[in-house]
Amino acid sequence: MSNDVILDSGAKAEAAKHLIDRIFDGVGNVVNRYLLDESLAKKALRIYVEDIEKSDIPPKEKAIKIMNAKETLRKLKEEHNKAEIAKKTRNFLTDKAHPEAIDQDWLAQFTDRARLVSDEDFQILWAGILAEECNSPGSMPKSLLRILEQMDKSMADAFMKVASCSVWYTDNGRKRYAPLIYQPLSTGAYCKEVGLHLEELIDLESVGLLRIHTGSQKSVYYRKYSGIIHYFDKEMVVKPSPEGIEIGNVEFTKAGEALCAAVKPTEISNFLTERVQKYMSGVTSMRVAWVPDE
Repeated sequence: MSNDVILDSGAKAEAAKHLIDRIFDGVGNVVNRYLLDESLAKKALRIYVEDIEKSDIPPKEKAIKIMNAKETLRKLKEEHNKAEIAKKTRNFLTDKAHPEAIDQDWLAQFTDRARLVSDEDFQILWAGILAEECNSPGSMPKSLLRILEQMDKSMADAFMKVASCSVWYTDNGRKRYAPLIYQPLSTGAYCKEVGLHLEELIDLESVGLLRIHTGSQKSVYYRKYSGIIHYFDKEMVVKPSPEGIEIGNVEFTKAGEALCAAVKPTEISNFLTERVQKYMSGVTSMRVAWVPDE
């Protein structure tokens, strides 16, 4: 499926245009057209280098010209990476997006790192983060940008599994996210059911996205919360025990929670009824309901 998007009219289109202008200072579209076909750009470079090598100019001058040409193509490729991320960001913008409110230092750090992201799956991940920052300026911490630099594809895939096991709820008007993953992590059926492995969780903890308990069955996190927990188009009405709701043995860091808000995970069939209700304790009553799309 193509990632090209026909922009909606009105606020969303204006937000997208403003975003691209901020990132590229009005030259992004020119760069994007120039590298629309990367193979043509590489072919042009190869022909240029061949012409230099066949010329009668001194060897030192040849080397400088070839080096400058390769450096120019590298820089254009980096701009192209940024352009692709900006284009994909349009998928996730809402009509309430305010890219003009993004902190300039945050945006500078984002673009400095995003220019090196050429893998399409990672570009979608970065686009989700940029869109979330546009939709809710100040919601994506700078620490998350540093963490993403350390992640490889296997870690990104593992995080998406964790996000698929996560619910959200409202706390003092703020949307909060929590993974519902239960003990024993290393041998229990729960992780096998959702395709997670302890080693993957440890990797995500090592880069600062998660905190995990790997000790006894009682080594769990609790949230003092009563109300509705949301999972895609389902909701779970819970009434906690005095200790609170036992959310399991994995907890998001600030950066992990922000990343969960930005990604688009895959729903696990019957997650609430067949997994959460089976493992969650600390709840005195529970009701799962389907919530129609708005």
